[in-house]
This record gives sequence, structure tokens and C-alpha cells, in this order.
Amino acid sequence: MKIGKRIIKSILFMVLFAAGVYTAAVFLPEEKHETSALLREPFETIYAETGAEMLSLTLRGWAQVDDVYHDGSSLAALYRNIRDVLGNDRELFLEEYDDDGFSSIVIRGKAENGAELNLTLQSLREGSDGAGTYLIAESRISAGKKDLSGLDRYTASIFSALKADYNPSLLMEGKYKKLISKKEKKEIAESIFSAVDGKIEEQVSDGAYLSCGGFSDILGGGVMSGDHMINLQVALSDNEEEEATYLYVGSPVVFSDY
Repeated sequence: MKIGKRIIKSILFMVLFAAGVYTAAVFLPEEKHETSALLREPFETIYAETGAEMLSLTLRGWAQVDDVYHDGSSLAALYRNIRDVLGNDRELFLEEYDDDGFSSIVIRGKAENGAELNLTLQSLREGSDGAGTYLIAESRISAGKKDLSGLDRYTASIFSALKADYNPSLLMEGKYKKLISKKEKKEIAESIFSAVDGKIEEQVSDGAYLSCGGFSDILGGGVMSGDHMINLQVALSDNEEEEATYLYVGSPVVFSDY
């Protein structure tokens, strides 16, 4: 394993929620949902419904490990528990940072199970909500594998190693090898929500992109956006250079730039 250092400038909750925030709303976790039980079958239905070339499935989890500040050596001791779960880590890249009041360990690369892993374990001495240690783990597989349950078990085991609760979010990324019209974008989004008996609550569009947020009882869980509970977001975004339109389906929200 390679070891290095860098200064991490981003605030913890920007790491957790900044990418892919739906419209201008701020999303916070309201309740947990069990990914394997509730999302596996519905997302396979969505997978078939889109007609797009599926590129990847990504499962992200986050948790507050405790409300204690851990310096670099103490954080490294916590990480050793995770390392036992990761197994062969020769293809992983590790970065450590330890400064007064802030320490972190960031792991990136291909995990033993073939998933692309991006893991952050970091500790704050104090902040707006006080001291605490947090774990954010993201596992990504090519959509051709479609092993969502396996990805879920693997990601959950990382959190279990620290006896931390697991709050999962799922992202499916796909691609249409042509530019999709504004009307077609709307039809695709509506068909995805219909496939899981969902209702669109919010929508933003400028022709080149469309973002829809809504709720489905089948998926469970969710986050609040204004007066609405959201647990499914569908976004379509044109890439004119490639003459292609990218599709993002996330639960509860899309957590990727688009």
C-alpha cells in the first residue's frame, strides 16, 4: 500500500452532500432504508425500463462513528479494523493527514472484490455540531455485473467493522448514444417513476438537462426537500461533445455531478 499526505480542505458535510444536490434544496438523512431488501428488485426494474446503456452502480454509505476526536495514531487504530474487511489492499492508495483538531485517512482504488473503493475516515475536534469521527465509503461496480446485493453486503461490512450504523444511497449511471430531446427526457423520467409506482414532486429543466425528484412507497426512506419527501431522483444531462445524453438515477438523491 502506498502512503502519502495531503491537506483536505473540504468540510465534512460538503463531502457528504455537496455533489448532486437536487436543485437548490438541502438534503439531510431522515430515516435509513435497507438497500438489499427494498432497492434491489425495483432498481432491476428501472434498469430494464430505461433503455440506456448502463455504465455503473455505486453504493455510498456514511455514518458518525462516535462523538470523540481521534488524532492520527488513534484514527489509524480504528482503520485497522476496516483493513481486515478490505482484505488484499495492494491495489489501494492511502493518504493520511493529521493536524491540530483534524485528522483523516483516505483510501482509493480497486478493492479485493473488484469494486472501485473510495473511503474516508476523518475526525474533527470541534465544529458546529461538536467533535466527532465520521466514515464515508463509496463502492462502484460496472453495471454489467448488477450485483447490488453483493455490493450492499460489502459496503455494510465496512461500517460493521466500526460498529457504525449504515445509511446507504444508491446511484445508477447510464448513457444514451444520442442527444435526447426535452420531450424524450420527460417521457423517460416519467416511465422510471411509473415503474416503481412513484410520483414526481419537483422538476427542473432547461432542455439540455432535466432533474426530477419524487417519492415511491416501494423504495421506502427518504429525505425532505421543502414540503416534500424525496426518495428517488432522475436526472438526464446532454454531452454535446459526445453527442450523447447521460442518465442518473439515485435513491434517495443523485450524489454525482451532472
